Amino acid sequence: MLTTTSCFSKYDQPEFQILCNESVSDRDVNWLVTSLEKTVRDGTRYVDGDLLALGSALLRIRARAGTLILQEPSPGEIPIQWRDGVTDSLRLLRLQKDVAESLRQLDRIDFARLRESLLMGIDVGHDAQEFLLERAERNVSDSGWFIGLLCSGLDYGDPDNLRRVSVFEAISNCPRIAGFLALPTGTRVVLAKDRVTVTYCNEPLIPTKGSLLDAAAN
Repeated sequence: MLTTTSCFSKYDQPEFQILCNESVSDRDVNWLVTSLEKTVRDGTRYVDGDLLALGSALLRIRARAGTLILQEPSPGEIPIQWRDGVTDSLRLLRLQKDVAESLRQLDRIDFARLRESLLMGIDVGHDAQEFLLERAERNVSDSGWFIGLLCSGLDYGDPDNLRRVSVFEAISNCPRIAGFLALPTGTRVVLAKDRVTVTYCNEPLIPTKGSLLDAAAN
């Protein structure tokens, strides 16, 4: 699905072309267009090569044939390789918002940015299925997140058992964690095969009835 905007020329700004597939709702595409228009109305001008943060995702703007194309990172390619479209980025944003809303944490949402880093246990591999996630205070380019195995034989208190990776690499290698990386400092998430348990400042968060996480548990 290709959307070509028609609202930017009045600001002397080229129109955008936004490519995504049918898994992305019209609501989210319209939200993106409206958000871009607001920034342009407020004085921002986008040019070829600009980078645009979108929740935990990152978009690149390319000028082509008089329009501006939105690009996103190709999944799993490190260093980042860009491709036309915003499908994965809008899906990630929707997932993170729905997770936060499930836990009544939308007012505290705090996106871990794609180029920020996190700490990961050295035993967390591509085939990992069960995770422990904890978020401390973020610091400069550190998102504050720790990702480990739920049942690990390692002492994660030993720095030799940890490695620092980008949020992009962590999401690429362990996609199951992606939806939780906008939850706030003080969050602890247990991702077992058959259950998800979340606490905030040691208080349990129970998913709202009918929400994404509630549905996933039933």
